[in-house]
Amino acid sequence: MINLSVVVPVYNKEEQIIELYRSITAAVKDKAGSYEIVMVDDGSRDRSAAILDELATGDKAVKVIHFERHCGETAAVSAGLKQSGGGLIVLMEGGLQGDPRDIVLLMPFINKVDFVNGRRTDAKASLLTRIPAQQAQAGGECCCQILKYNDVFLKI
Repeated sequence: MINLSVVVPVYNKEEQIIELYRSITAAVKDKAGSYEIVMVDDGSRDRSAAILDELATGDKAVKVIHFERHCGETAAVSAGLKQSGGGLIVLMEGGLQGDPRDIVLLMPFINKVDFVNGRRTDAKASLLTRIPAQQAQAGGECCCQILKYNDVFLKI
């Protein structure tokens, strides 16, 4: 069984995919035991799909799911969750908003609770970017979530 699945919805992120992949791999490779990175291409119109396929060809830890058309983040996350095999599942945004190193920081808490949620507190963004982000966070969105797969029902 895989210890950790990192699920990442991707939509038109060709400029960020390689850096995201490297960051996730560096963060979990020697710290999480067995892991997989499940990247869901949500019908991207740029080169995201091709880049994801190249990553999957070069790294057996990478699984790629392709949507034929853009279905939205909720559908992409749902597909990624259904295809993940990890005992722990991490949800990350595909645009490098969250720091993959936070995954390892949150993992020690999972033995004490069924759900761990991380929230950025030091985001460095312009006022126009910060206000919508703060409103989204107040509504329950976050940059990193760890779910105890068998004990929690996640409604997306």
